[in-house]
Amino acid sequence: LSSTDLPAALRKRVTLPSELAAPSVSFRIAAQGVPKKEQILIKPSFLEPLSVEQQIYLKEIVEACVGQDDRKRQQALQSLERDTGIQELLPRLSRLIHMSIRCNIVHRCLSMLIYVVRMIRSIAVNKSVKLDGVLHEFLPSLMSCMLGRVLCTRPDSDNHWALRDFAGKTLITIIKDHGTKETKRRSFRAVKRIFDEPSSSYSMIYGTITTLLEFASPVELIRLHPRIMVLLERTRLTGTTSADQLERTEAQKLHAALLKHESALRRLIKQAAQSSRKDQH
Repeated sequence: LSSTDLPAALRKRVTLPSELAAPSVSFRIAAQGVPKKEQILIKPSFLEPLSVEQQIYLKEIVEACVGQDDRKRQQALQSLERDTGIQELLPRLSRLIHMSIRCNIVHRCLSMLIYVVRMIRSIAVNKSVKLDGVLHEFLPSLMSCMLGRVLCTRPDSDNHWALRDFAGKTLITIIKDHGTKETKRRSFRAVKRIFDEPSSSYSMIYGTITTLLEFASPVELIRLHPRIMVLLERTRLTGTTSADQLERTEAQKLHAALLKHESALRRLIKQAAQSSRKDQH
């Protein structure tokens, strides 16, 4: 039985709804509100074979940087700052540094974390080194030292604040000298997520302050200001009334850091508001 044998009424063509006729369009409409995960493809670092001399140098430089001899440590750090042959060793150095920070955060070894961040700093200021291929290991390592919830065994007395400050300044240096606008944007977004997260501790928020204020645009500074004012009041109260010694110490540290930047922040916000009014007129 063919279609020509059917009555005319049965041969009438049925028009499908546009959603069914174009499933790709309907899928795109339905997927508009669905959060998207961004996949980042990282090209693995190529590990070139090292000569015997390079292997000996790498072993000695790492041992000196994390050893107990201050004089040897300073010499090793200066070598990382000035040596023009570091580039060939960089893939191995970055991988070693990345794994070292991961392990020492787990074991909460503050002194070792400080030593390793000093190595990153020395490599970053070396003018003959290009960090493009190792940023995916250096930046997360530094952020872990900035934003980690617990970095030492005695957070109430150990000076983990110095590590957070130093890691933040090193991150800023690397992004300015070796990063791109996209690197800066991603780093700012990651730090701001911790700053806005209600479950973040005062010490974690402390680690975000320097980077946030360094990379925030005038518009973003205006958006940050209400949250900063809330934190100022909250840390002022917690720093004087909390029964928990650790919480009181963290609140006092964060309050002091926010007060330090408050006047500069107000000035920048005022300038941004004035410039926006001029643009409107």
